[in-house]
Amino acid sequence: MAQGKFIHIPLLIGVNSDEGVSFSVSGLDNETAIFNNLLAYRAYAISPPTARKLLELYPNDPAHEPPYYITNATIFPSKGLQWRRDAAIAGDLVMISGRRKTCEAYSSAGLPVYSYRFDTPLWNAAVTDGAKHFVNVVFSFQNISGALGPLPKYQNYTDLSANIGKAYVSFVNDQNPNTSRGNSTLPYWPTYDLRTPQNMVLNSNHTFIEDDTFRSDGIAFINTISRELLA
Repeated sequence: MAQGKFIHIPLLIGVNSDEGVSFSVSGLDNETAIFNNLLAYRAYAISPPTARKLLELYPNDPAHEPPYYITNATIFPSKGLQWRRDAAIAGDLVMISGRRKTCEAYSSAGLPVYSYRFDTPLWNAAVTDGAKHFVNVVFSFQNISGALGPLPKYQNYTDLSANIGKAYVSFVNDQNPNTSRGNSTLPYWPTYDLRTPQNMVLNSNHTFIEDDTFRSDGIAFINTISRELLA
């Protein structure tokens, strides 16, 4: 991949804000428990030095851990006293670091890349769910079974779904999500630029453009340990 040996096509790619909620492990109460879990996590081959470095880069700071919409230091003892910390590590390991690495690789090859962060929990989500893995799917496919929530209270969910659909159809047809916008209220979707990398943040209350620089040290480190993650 570093040599550009992949199919060179335009890319629209994204992840959800709280991927770590879906990939965390419950019952981890302290740093030692997280360390031991990392050594056996999924089908990876995370080494002890790597696990120690991850704990250094992801200190226990609940107010800045999944679910990220909870911006205070609330913990959930039934899930583990350091569950939110483990969720921060797990989400970046499994999903979020790979999205950033792929954006960087495709952009480096001169390809148009459009990146997003989906930031809308389901209307009936539990308090600890946030925008966890897969909840974007009913929006992407404009689900009409009621999964987007009852109207009129959740009209903003339906509107976001329609806007996502317009952007995706435009990308498939024109390789650009900004064409055929109609009455879409999404901001203009910028291409991913290595000098100023940006994501579209798909939030039902306020969709906006952000700099894709969050958790830069942790994610950059994860993207150096590919062999351990692919083991």
